[in-house]
Amino acid sequence: MEKKKILIIQLLIILFLPISCLDASKTKASPPSITVEVFTDKFIFFTDETITIHIKVTNPTNSSVELDFPTSFQFDYIICDIFGREIYRWSADKAFLQVRTQIRIPPQSYYLKNFTHKLSEFSLFPGVYSIEGRVRAYGSDITWIVVVPTFLVILITLIAVTVVIISIVLIWRRKNKKSKRLGSINQGFYFKTPFSPQGKASMILTLTKFPIK
Repeated sequence: MEKKKILIIQLLIILFLPISCLDASKTKASPPSITVEVFTDKFIFFTDETITIHIKVTNPTNSSVELDFPTSFQFDYIICDIFGREIYRWSADKAFLQVRTQIRIPPQSYYLKNFTHKLSEFSLFPGVYSIEGRVRAYGSDITWIVVVPTFLVILITLIAVTVVIISIVLIWRRKNKKSKRLGSINQGFYFKTPFSPQGKASMILTLTKFPIK
C-alpha cells in the first residue's frame, strides 16, 4: 500500500513539473488597465540561430498609464525546458541602477521591449522550450518555441529534393516508354478496303509483327 502511495505522489510531481517554472519568482498580476504579451519572431529555430523575444505591454484604455519601477530593472525573460525546469534567466547576471524609473504608455497604444537571445549567452539544445516574458511587478506571459539541429534540417531537405527528382525521372521514363509503345502499335496496324466486283466492301486487317518491350 505504501509503495502505491509513493508511486502516486511521484506521478503527481511529474505531472506538475511543467508549471514549476511559472511558480518560481511569481510576479504580481497585471492591473486591469494593461495587458502583457510575449512572442518571438518565429516558432522553429535552428541550434545556431539568434532568438528575438518581444514583450508587448498594451494600454487599451482612453487614458495614459504609467508603470512605476523601483530600479532600472523593468523587464525580464526566463527560458524553461519542456519539464518546466528553469534553465536560463536574463537578469541572473545583470546589474541594475538603483533609481526609480517609469514607462508612460499613451491611450490606445503599447510599449514594446525587445530582447535578443544570443548563443554566447546560453546555447539551446534541440527540444521544446517555454519563454516567459515578465514586466516586473506588473505581469507576465508565456510563449513556446522548438529548437531543431541544423544538420537534421539539411538532411531532410536533401532527402525531399532527392525524392522529388527520382519521382520526376520515373514519371518521364514511364511516359516516354508509353509513347514509344503507342508509336509501335500505330506502325504495326494498317487497313485495306478493296472493293469486290459485287460492289460489297470488305476489310482486310493485316497485322505486321513489331517488337513489344
